[in-house]
Amino acid sequence: MLRPIACILACSAFLYVAGQPGLASAQRRVSVQSFVGPHGSSLRGDMIRSLQEENDVVVVPSAEVDAAAEAQDEVEHEAYVRMRSLERRYVLLSASLLFIGSTSDGVGIDAFLEQQRRTRGRNISFSLRLGAEAEIVPDWVKLRAGFYIEPARQTGVAPRPHVTVGTDVRLFTLFGTTVRGTFTLDGAPRYADVGVGVGVWH
Repeated sequence: MLRPIACILACSAFLYVAGQPGLASAQRRVSVQSFVGPHGSSLRGDMIRSLQEENDVVVVPSAEVDAAAEAQDEVEHEAYVRMRSLERRYVLLSASLLFIGSTSDGVGIDAFLEQQRRTRGRNISFSLRLGAEAEIVPDWVKLRAGFYIEPARQTGVAPRPHVTVGTDVRLFTLFGTTVRGTFTLDGAPRYADVGVGVGVWH
């Protein structure tokens, strides 16, 4: 007498949980261990076969779900530890050569504003760019330096070399995000540009 009642209660509970549209899939799983009646494993096996035949649903005991979640957490923790133990020191070198095509009737913004005809870009020009970056203090300070040639697009003007430097400094961690401070400098004859900023440390 108790076995049919237990089966009816178990199936009713499963249909109620599975029919709720707002529940996540993990919540719709029914642990058969909660419905084991006086006949123990016999009732558990009957429930699994019944649910698989009627709804094509595999019922996973909560202990197996917990074990799988713990195994996943261990794998992720081990990967994180291995990543943090890797050597962060590096030197990044970069180089590029930029070509700028010619134009037959181009003028600069300054000449346009002054309403004067000073043509620019009649000849092909190029710009050589070199750069290097290194993390001089692991996980705290990055340093960059570079050099590039500003092409002369106006007739009678020589190309102008630029020297650049920059640094990133790790400052603090706020709400799980590590904040960095940035300083940049671009210098050339009759030209200087300084920049200060705040960003996210990577």
